[in-house]
Amino acid sequence: MRRTILGSSMIIGGLCLLLAGLLFWNGPSAAAVHAQTQPPPRPTLTPMPAPKPTAHSQSPSASATGRITGTVIDRTTGAPAPGIAVTVGDTTVTTDANGNYDRNGLPDGSYPVALALTAGQGTPDQASVTVVLAQGATIIQHLFFHSLQLATPLPTPATKPAALPKTGAATDNSWLVIALGLGILALGISLRFRRTAAR
Repeated sequence: MRRTILGSSMIIGGLCLLLAGLLFWNGPSAAAVHAQTQPPPRPTLTPMPAPKPTAHSQSPSASATGRITGTVIDRTTGAPAPGIAVTVGDTTVTTDANGNYDRNGLPDGSYPVALALTAGQGTPDQASVTVVLAQGATIIQHLFFHSLQLATPLPTPATKPAALPKTGAATDNSWLVIALGLGILALGISLRFRRTAAR
């Protein structure tokens, strides 16, 4: 009877130690998994046309003006480009944080639209575009350029860290707990079966 109780207790204790060792087993750290994911690409935002004035707010000058707007896209990165100068007619506007430019209050007529890039920003993908603006119309004209490729930095020799981080391996003591749990489990099963065989 004592061997049966002792064998059962050892089986339960061995299973508990085995489970505890497995719980403390380190998998890949969440920070390492997060570092491997790429940030999502920035979306290209399409400018929305200005709301049309109502009959009460419409004035003769407001009904005669139009708008030229669009997004400047960097073909090197595929993303909208903020801070890029765009000439619309005789006025220069700058793209916002989403790469959009906007020139409104324009009378009908033809307007040259072009990128005014500095030497460090890159080269335009197209020449000046002539936009024919009708009275009160909104024209969307997207512009494209190629930014300069950054020079590839020379690889720096890797320095050996003082201690390597442990990812995906057991901690120093978890394998001992697992081994101890397996040993006690095996001993408990052995005692239990000896008692059964003796009967």
